[in-house]
Amino acid sequence: MNIVPVKLRILPVMVTMLVSTGTGAFARADSNERAVFDALLAGNDSIVLAAQTVRFHNPGPPPESGGMRTPRFTAALRRFPQSLMARLDSISRVPRLAASLDIPRQVTIMSDSMQRDIFASGVEGGWQEFRRRFPRRHGYYRVSPIAFNSDSTEAMVYRAVHCGGLCADGTVFWLRRDREGRWAAVDSLLLWAS
Repeated sequence: MNIVPVKLRILPVMVTMLVSTGTGAFARADSNERAVFDALLAGNDSIVLAAQTVRFHNPGPPPESGGMRTPRFTAALRRFPQSLMARLDSISRVPRLAASLDIPRQVTIMSDSMQRDIFASGVEGGWQEFRRRFPRRHGYYRVSPIAFNSDSTEAMVYRAVHCGGLCADGTVFWLRRDREGRWAAVDSLLLWAS
């Protein structure tokens, strides 16, 4: 099967797209989203993305003392702006189509039906089939929508990577825009791994 990049073409099995830069007010509104995804996915030339965005579950404010969290995790959580984490939790509650995100690189969107088909034989057979269909891909990503602060100088996004039966992780990224408009990660927090 040949995959041909198109602006947006919805197929029952798979969507492959290149996002154009665009012009006008719509492009300006999405330029921050595009730039944040560019910073988040830097170094990943060809990505398989799940068809829908993923829900971010806010771990909540760190406890003053005690609790089930390790001191290292609690200290890391304290560095993150809690209002931005709450906003990310809120905007990610309703799934969006990944094709609606302004991702500035080629992505292959794996539809829900394709994902079910690939993993129909179970985890081990499913990952063999995934690697047969996507031979140069390590795994697939799920991303949340991006939460911005009120002046769009800081952003937070959640990314889950699935790469095998016991190979996956979920990380929240806090990014900041510099004076030249470039976005870069301020910090990241691994929330889970298998």
